[in-house]
Amino acid sequence: MLKTFVFACLFLVISQACNTNKSTSEQTKTPIRKEFLYGVWWLDSVSNGALNSEALCITRDDQFHIFSHSTGNELVSYGCYKNQKLFNQYDMEYPVISLDSDQLVIRDEYNQTTCYYQKSIHKNVEKELAESMDNHRLRGQLLGWWKFNGPSEDTKPDPYIKPEFYNKPFAWYIREDGRAEVFEHFNTANPLLFNYLVTDKTLNIREGCLVTFVHILTVSENKLTVAVPHDTISLERITRFN
Repeated sequence: MLKTFVFACLFLVISQACNTNKSTSEQTKTPIRKEFLYGVWWLDSVSNGALNSEALCITRDDQFHIFSHSTGNELVSYGCYKNQKLFNQYDMEYPVISLDSDQLVIRDEYNQTTCYYQKSIHKNVEKELAESMDNHRLRGQLLGWWKFNGPSEDTKPDPYIKPEFYNKPFAWYIREDGRAEVFEHFNTANPLLFNYLVTDKTLNIREGCLVTFVHILTVSENKLTVAVPHDTISLERITRFN
């Protein structure tokens, strides 16, 4: 009698677990309306606690692009959406789940993390994608070492602008990880370290709450011309600063 009761309880528990797993599986496989996916999505949080800033663009041709603001507006992933999954440029697949009308969950089973995205209702995805691609290309041109030999004799220092950007000789190192190093007077002992973001032909250099906007006028393989308050300066590309 007791054995019968125990087996009956085990059967109920196993049946319930199977039903729960089936329900969960069916929920994740519920088709997502494509019109819901189209748009610009901002990374809200990651299950592993990583502090990343990303924008996900999904267009009506079922293509997606992910841009990392943490690394200066870099295109970090792209591909297509099909069968409720994102397939990136390396044919890696990421299941997509919708929580509600403005929340998207993407499961990264390779790194055992879950990314939660919030939809931006004020962004036009085609315009955002075009601007982000321009920013990504400009970022690529800016990467590396740049040298400024100092302001012209008729340039007056501006006390309201951080002097290392154009009031004295310096070298810049624009890194791929979203950081920029500034070497005042070419002094390698104490470099200044900043975050940067490329937006709308502008290099936004950030130190805490302070942001300095450096407007990019022209950039070529060996020369960079930028506009700063009250002046225009030119930097030359160098292989490395020693």
